[in-house]
Amino acid sequence: MDRRIGKNYLKLTSVIIRHLDGRRDKTKLAHVNKETIQLAATPSASTSQGIGRKAGPKPYPFTENIPVPVKIVTPGYEITGNMYRVSHQQVDHVLIEKTVFMPLTSAEVISLTSQNRWSVPFLAVNKEQILSLYELGTDSV
Repeated sequence: MDRRIGKNYLKLTSVIIRHLDGRRDKTKLAHVNKETIQLAATPSASTSQGIGRKAGPKPYPFTENIPVPVKIVTPGYEITGNMYRVSHQQVDHVLIEKTVFMPLTSAEVISLTSQNRWSVPFLAVNKEQILSLYELGTDSV
């Protein structure tokens, strides 16, 4: 695969694609343009654990991330889950970080078209696809 394609596309295996209308496609291999992905989820909790989830001492420099319950709306989906930030960050700081995807844990996704809903232990949301994001449980205006 040429490098230009490799940079713009993700090579995914054992893929289930959920369309806005509720249809599902399964395939063993898919090349997906990163810019068009709204959400990417893992099917089990064991595949979503990073270095911070391992027991014992953390390698230096380890930064504790704080879970923040949020609601996110993208074209076609409403999502609730826990996003993570370091103690001095605000939610908007996470949006302007250079990463393309925002990780969430314990996420619930609702299709605004079909009203189908599902829960996943880990979800990555493309920040370019986010229409709105706010912290849950904050009543101050």
